[in-house]
Amino acid sequence: MTTVKNKNIYNINSDDIRKGLEGLNKVQTNRFSPDHIVVLTGEIEHKEVPIVPAVQINISEGYTLVGDIIVEPPTTTVSGNGRILEGLNNLKTENTLFENVTSNFNFEVQLSDSMSTVINIEPKTVRISGSVQQYGEITFNDIALEITNGQISNRQLLPDIFSVTLSGSIELLSSIEPSDIRVILNYDKIVTDTTGVLIPRIIVPDNIKVMNFEPKYVQNVELK
Repeated sequence: MTTVKNKNIYNINSDDIRKGLEGLNKVQTNRFSPDHIVVLTGEIEHKEVPIVPAVQINISEGYTLVGDIIVEPPTTTVSGNGRILEGLNNLKTENTLFENVTSNFNFEVQLSDSMSTVINIEPKTVRISGSVQQYGEITFNDIALEITNGQISNRQLLPDIFSVTLSGSIELLSSIEPSDIRVILNYDKIVTDTTGVLIPRIIVPDNIKVMNFEPKYVQNVELK
């Protein structure tokens, strides 16, 4: 007998299914798998959820991805039973691999159809795009150490000059000046230090990576 869990959920067992097939000629039922079906009813609801790109972009050697992968549109509208939509916080694209990418890309990708039997998705495709440029490295010498949020008078920090190696697209690296690179230590970190050794923080422009900096440590010496 059909079990009603609440006004919107029905649990249909094998006896109900067998009775529904009794009127069909030349059909004999032996067993059912699964032995019951859960049916959700109720009003159709709509929800807008963000799209998560499940794509792998393999950039060719000598090139680099500049910035983030862009998804357009960034969201999709799903519709279906409200109880199902409650637990749906995003929707992924299909797992897709793009190999040996050497230039800016703009690919059409299908959204995952793993829930297509219980929800409707609109739109069903999105475009994945990004900027790819040739990769390079560059080293800047003589970058001075900066003290932020205060001035020290009874301590000596050694060394106070650094070399910083950056990586990124050749186009971005060509526009960087030494003044765009900062090697910093916070005043509070200096005065509360008990080890005598500090690691500076390196700040560089967006979409640029710090490959290396030398020296790696700053000696924090208290003057008597």
